[in-house]
Amino acid sequence: VPFLALIGLALALRLPDLGTFPYGFWYDEAAAGLAATRILNGLTPWPIWSPILAVSPHYHFVTAISISLFGPEITTIRMQAVLMGTSAVILSYLLFRRWFGMRLGLIAAGFWAALRYMIIWSRLGQDWISVLPFETAILLLFDLGLETKKLRYFAWAGLTMGVSIAFYYPNRLFVAVVLGYGLLLLAAWVIRRTAQRRMDGEAAAHAMPLRQAFGRGAAVV
Repeated sequence: VPFLALIGLALALRLPDLGTFPYGFWYDEAAAGLAATRILNGLTPWPIWSPILAVSPHYHFVTAISISLFGPEITTIRMQAVLMGTSAVILSYLLFRRWFGMRLGLIAAGFWAALRYMIIWSRLGQDWISVLPFETAILLLFDLGLETKKLRYFAWAGLTMGVSIAFYYPNRLFVAVVLGYGLLLLAAWVIRRTAQRRMDGEAAAHAMPLRQAFGRGAAVV
């Protein structure tokens, strides 16, 4: 119930007056709307690229779907950011609940639901807000993969990371973060294996005199 209440809070802080606040229609929002319109009119060049904003237009494809369903309105163009901001609340709850328990999961979700700049970013029709839900989903899937050792979680994590690269630029930096973490895990595994082999070697060295003593005692008998 508290988790559902936080989702309701996130939507209540993002949906009302979506077409009028923030005031006006910002340049990047208008460019996203124009890019989505070009997609609907078959004017997007292939390979897929958005010449208006010089980025890959995956977010604009989502906007194009919204426009095709509900029309070219400011609210329609901003709705994708609302959904991404709310999904960040859901994913942060799932991740922090796994790491620290339900109480801190609710605190993390409430933090992202009510943080002021998160609310503003969730009400602007651009993909700036995409960083948080993508990175949280990647961490959650990798964590599930490391715990369960099931390849499907790693596959979904890799797919999510690949899709995230096509959204807002900082998502690309997170690839380096994950690779760095993977190198740390590999280094920890190598150190652990080396230490284990050294311990096994020392144990064998200490066992040799015992076996020799047993052999000599048996020979005496």
